Amino acid sequence: MRAILASILLLTGSAAVGENSGTIVQLGSRLFDVRMAASELRRDDDFIPVSDIDWLRPALEADPIFDGVVFHIRSTSVPASRSWNEPGSEGNVSRAYDGSKFYNFEGFDAWLLAPESARIFYLVPDRPAEFSATCGLTSSGDKVALCVLYASYPMDPHILLQARIYFPRPMERRVQEFDILAKEMRTIAACLDVTDGSRPSGPCPSR
Repeated sequence: MRAILASILLLTGSAAVGENSGTIVQLGSRLFDVRMAASELRRDDDFIPVSDIDWLRPALEADPIFDGVVFHIRSTSVPASRSWNEPGSEGNVSRAYDGSKFYNFEGFDAWLLAPESARIFYLVPDRPAEFSATCGLTSSGDKVALCVLYASYPMDPHILLQARIYFPRPMERRVQEFDILAKEMRTIAACLDVTDGSRPSGPCPSR
């Protein structure tokens, strides 16, 4: 992670999990310490709105890779890898072959959801990777309004890291940043993860 995030994490210090139990959120098999009252976050039981964590927000806002991004850590009932390993498993998607600029990006295969509208599509890396994205066009169909990046969290296959990316333009550049964004989300999640009984004693590792 960038230096600003490392410094903020150092300022929060190191402590045992039990010291502030009201700051701990359990998702799946993991415990995450949000280092503020968890009850103050707008959340359901199955996710943590990382972008709403007060002390972490300045670091995210200062990092260009998180520009226009809302970041959640979410638990799922099915393995997170289904998002990139089985894009056609529901039977309502088809490969996109029409040459549209919205579907053709180097290093990705595109799948259309509800092909008759062609406004929602999946981007899946054409190489082994632990992430994918679902994107949607505006009602006029002339630009991308939103992409949601889904990434794995290695410590629990039923935890999904999710980044809602609003008006991701230029798309050609943003798509090539998906891998970096996925890695940074994993780094942040690992820094909040206190399942082993203690907070990190040092900064997040640099990317």
